[in-house]
Amino acid sequence: MPEPGSSPRPGSAPKSSAASTSNSIAVGAKIRHDIIKGVHPPGGKLREAALAKQYDVSRIPIREALRSLESEGLVESRPYSGSMVAPSPVEDAEDLFEIRIVLESATAKRAAKRAVQQSNGEVPDERWRTIRKEINEILDAGDIVIGEERYDDLAVLNMRFHFAIAELSGSLSFVSLLRQISGKIEWLYSLNVTRRGPQAWPEHRDIIAAIDAGQETKAAEVMGQHVRRSRDSYFTMMAERPPSRVGCRRSKAVSGVKGVQTSTIISISTGTSSGRTATPTALRAWTPTSPKTSPRSSLAPLITCG
Repeated sequence: MPEPGSSPRPGSAPKSSAASTSNSIAVGAKIRHDIIKGVHPPGGKLREAALAKQYDVSRIPIREALRSLESEGLVESRPYSGSMVAPSPVEDAEDLFEIRIVLESATAKRAAKRAVQQSNGEVPDERWRTIRKEINEILDAGDIVIGEERYDDLAVLNMRFHFAIAELSGSLSFVSLLRQISGKIEWLYSLNVTRRGPQAWPEHRDIIAAIDAGQETKAAEVMGQHVRRSRDSYFTMMAERPPSRVGCRRSKAVSGVKGVQTSTIISISTGTSSGRTATPTALRAWTPTSPKTSPRSSLAPLITCG
């Protein structure tokens, strides 16, 4: 996007601006990877000068990358303190999955509705067709990386797939909301990717098949079930880990997700998900139908206070 006041010819962009954007995207991907892998630990300072030296770029793309990562929930900026890595999403996991169930079911349903419009030629949209083609490429790439056990790459492809579905919906609100939690989703996914990844990937083809068929209800159901399976697998994995101190503080607003409250998410759907009311405190408040099935109970051995 051109800078305000500039007037480049259509289809072009200032070389310096394009180069800066390209650098910030590239370095942002590296910093994101290093945050998720623990190179930059939760709460760690992210100083522009040090990062510029570490990633061999100027401070401008570092600054732009940190802004982008803040919008994804991976970085926090505080007055007079600068930027730092956001807290681990483990404490927010319950709420994150609850929001995903509601939000992504809605995106799949809307995408299926638009698929009917595209197949009928009602509202021809070349962008929609381009995204749909990209989804096929993402799915094929995922099959390859699973075969080669390149799970770091699978985590990135997984997020790309879910973003593409949101874009197919044609809703800027859905895309924006998903972007706000995308960093933490990828972070959580990476913790369980070797276990859940190979199981989850084929489910993506079921989701897109329902969307292509214009089956709105089924698309929403298949997407919701997909996220629930990821949730259950994640909490099973966490329950199998040795007890450890993971902290006792639970925020009232989702860390790193500015302005996103329960009502914001629930208003886009029916307000319920699989019989449970999605009422997150921060990115999710869990209301179990049975204490035995609550993910919170799975986490109980992991949370110690004192």
